[in-house]
Amino acid sequence: MGRRQINPGPIKTGPTAQNSRDYAPGISDWICVNPIPNGVMPVNVSTISGDLANAVDGVWYYFDPKGLADVSGHADNWIGVGPNGIEFYADLHKYGSRVKLSSDAETCRVATPLLKPDGTGQFTADDIQGIDFRIEAGENMPHANNEGHGIAVGLAKAEICSIDSSVSIDERKFGVMACYGNDNENDDASARFLGYSMFTASHEQHDNGGSDFESVQVSYNFIREDDDEIITFYASGVPLDSDGEVPVGGLQKKWNSNASWAHDDKIYLFVSLASYENPPVAGESDSTCDYNNDPTITHDNNTYFYPGISVAGTGIPAGATIASKTSNTEFELSASTTGGAVTNGTLTFTDIRRTGAFKVWYRLRFSNVGRVPNWIEGRVNNHSGVNTDRY
Repeated sequence: MGRRQINPGPIKTGPTAQNSRDYAPGISDWICVNPIPNGVMPVNVSTISGDLANAVDGVWYYFDPKGLADVSGHADNWIGVGPNGIEFYADLHKYGSRVKLSSDAETCRVATPLLKPDGTGQFTADDIQGIDFRIEAGENMPHANNEGHGIAVGLAKAEICSIDSSVSIDERKFGVMACYGNDNENDDASARFLGYSMFTASHEQHDNGGSDFESVQVSYNFIREDDDEIITFYASGVPLDSDGEVPVGGLQKKWNSNASWAHDDKIYLFVSLASYENPPVAGESDSTCDYNNDPTITHDNNTYFYPGISVAGTGIPAGATIASKTSNTEFELSASTTGGAVTNGTLTFTDIRRTGAFKVWYRLRFSNVGRVPNWIEGRVNNHSGVNTDRY
């Protein structure tokens, strides 16, 4: 056997030959996610009978069974896209616990069919060999209105917006969430401090973040397990600093997961509200509050109060919020109370706050030593209801 037969050198023809006119790279360009394309707000999934299987290509739909998004108060921008990225206005008070993506099936999210770049229709699980997600901090942190809160992006089945989905496993989701850190962990107001969590329907791993974490990137690779299922056989995630490097102390997260899709499952791209903080307990009032013409308010033990929550009640000035938390039985209001002493007064708490803005991207990947998908010719995805314009 001749030398060239033993080591034939680079492939010269076909989609994996780099010098060929037919060459298709193993990865697409980064695609900018825009859930309000051309300024069109997401449509309530109830308009399509609560089933994303009835979705129109290119249209985003929202699912919000607990009314977390402030749709009535911010009708035109409860989810917004601007130069700093995507953000939500949300009332986390209504949820009553951290909005974790691995186990919660009822947080607010928007979703759209994930369409192939060549315009030939929606992806099924069998079409996807791999995907990367990237979330970048769009603004500086800490911020009084968004610390500890953020968003997630990922892929899922139609159940991601289904009124019939009671548990996360039904959705078969894969993705990443990122939240701005809080000022207990980082007091540098110029920092972009991110914590993140990568998740599947059956696993979650997180990093509490650091002052050098300005973005996070995760990769999911999928493989046929048998004639019936597609699984993620490898997933990894890393935080990145402003130079695009893994900072000192940045942890790489990786694992295999047995969460699976059926070959013919239709796949949807979603963006979701997320939080690392514990919002107030579900309920809207506390009847143990004492105050007397002063910003200081004392109350029975309550671990859920934190800065930024709106407060209303007798003697409470309009627009007042919790300015700081002294202990589990005392906080400082943003303004002095009026009207004299109140004992065991009932105060009402709401928590409409911004998540903070995040720039969100994804890119498709495939193995250039394996089968080449028939959609690869569409290098930039102009068909998936997302926007390729940069933020």
